Amino acid sequence: MSEYCTETRKTYAPDVLVCGLGPAGVAAAMLCAASALAAKPLEGQKLKMAVSPTFPPFEFERLDEQGNARIVGYDIDMVDAIAAELGFTYELVHTNFKGLMGELASHRVDFVVSGMSPTEERRKTVDFSVPYYYCQTSIIQHKGANIKTVADLKGKRIAASFGTQYADFAEAAGAVVAAMDSSTYSMQELLAGRADGVVQDAASASIRVKQHPGLEYFVLPQDELDKVQGGNVSDCFAAVFPKGSKLEPLFTGQIEKMQADGTMKAIYEKWIGPWPYGDAAAKPLQGEHYKLAINATFAPFEFAQVNDTGESVITGFDIDVLDAIAAALGFTYEIKDMNFSGLIGELHSGRADFVISGLSDTEERRKSVDFSVPYYFCKTAIVSPAAAPLKNMAEMKGKKIATVFGTEYAKVVEASGSIPTLLDNSTMVTQELLNGRVDGAVMDASQAKTKCEQNGGYVYHVIPNEDLESAHYVSGAYSIAFRKGSGLIPLFNEQIGKMFASGRMNELIVKWMGEEFVK
Repeated sequence: MSEYCTETRKTYAPDVLVCGLGPAGVAAAMLCAASALAAKPLEGQKLKMAVSPTFPPFEFERLDEQGNARIVGYDIDMVDAIAAELGFTYELVHTNFKGLMGELASHRVDFVVSGMSPTEERRKTVDFSVPYYYCQTSIIQHKGANIKTVADLKGKRIAASFGTQYADFAEAAGAVVAAMDSSTYSMQELLAGRADGVVQDAASASIRVKQHPGLEYFVLPQDELDKVQGGNVSDCFAAVFPKGSKLEPLFTGQIEKMQADGTMKAIYEKWIGPWPYGDAAAKPLQGEHYKLAINATFAPFEFAQVNDTGESVITGFDIDVLDAIAAALGFTYEIKDMNFSGLIGELHSGRADFVISGLSDTEERRKSVDFSVPYYFCKTAIVSPAAAPLKNMAEMKGKKIATVFGTEYAKVVEASGSIPTLLDNSTMVTQELLNGRVDGAVMDASQAKTKCEQNGGYVYHVIPNEDLESAHYVSGAYSIAFRKGSGLIPLFNEQIGKMFASGRMNELIVKWMGEEFVK
């Protein structure tokens, strides 16, 4: 196969069968058929799609009955289905993975569908559809090589396709990365003994090990992936378009329709295996009711606010995130508001099903609870009077500093050499600061911004990362906490991934915190 070539794909509308009708009936039927065809928004258009066909089962070459090489796979079947519904034909332009974005930027193609993940870096220059596939990052290796965790990658020579999130991830994990032009070349490096492993999606990995019995693969734990690159390891594939393309909402609409009517399920089962998400059209938690434990003193994440009818309601970023998840999964929930220090105990006792309350995923907490993937990546700040500002941990030494007991922020306060004042909630922390009983308060930066906007005469400064590292502050993200082994976690993870991929999560961040807090 040449590095750069084209192939035309055709889709066909079903034939119209008319029987038992007179001339008028036939004319009416023909008119209806014509109207139906005309209703297809891209009827008669020919588009160009860029693809890198070296990534089975998503896109790869296979010989047809006539011995001709054809590009087939999950992605191709999906685009064929979309094309049939929207009325367009398309031409495949295939090149190396690293060349796909260039084809889009140069306007030589209209869209890309090629196992591409919607990362924040890519979103700066292109638009993505909603996700059409949720993936798992895995490591392929020779049997007995014992690379099973992210930590095991350090110092190993790892092959991955150039320009993919897998190559970036392997480098961030401390591996010596061999960036190859395709996943096929990556596999050749492994088989030739020039690499210790290959990082790629689990569906592709399962096919590779079937082809080579001496190999095996392991899915890398998601909680470990989330700690690499600040959790910026995407777990889905989406279609890619130039900024502002009118194709994106049309493709997004069709993908959502295919997920609801079972079409995507059929494609998945054809190329990958049993559908893991249950009834494609059903909300998996429809009719279920859960209990949420929260500490509603942490604006803008969760706080009490009087609504238009004079009723006090709990609102904030965390509530909007949970409402979106609940709507997608079909459940309702009730809120139990309490001190931060008691939240984990509510899970242990069974009085709460999950906690979403600006809670950091730490190793200590993991001993007793499980966490979702992160939904917010945070910064730590010190709030202090404008007349006597504190800008870093060195300036906090010997000062009276308040924060909430049991939080990661308490570690920062204690490590700074300050005189700690540890309180039950954020409201009490603020009161101590406003009453002049402490010199400063440590909290999330977006919360600090809100406090300073509400109270004149105070400023906040983001604490430098090197200071936080010296305090053994290991969490820079908030996650949802569940009881050990909770079956809710994969369902919540999927929805969090969808919210990041669709841009909805960033919309909520801008709404509650401002654009400067979008990662």
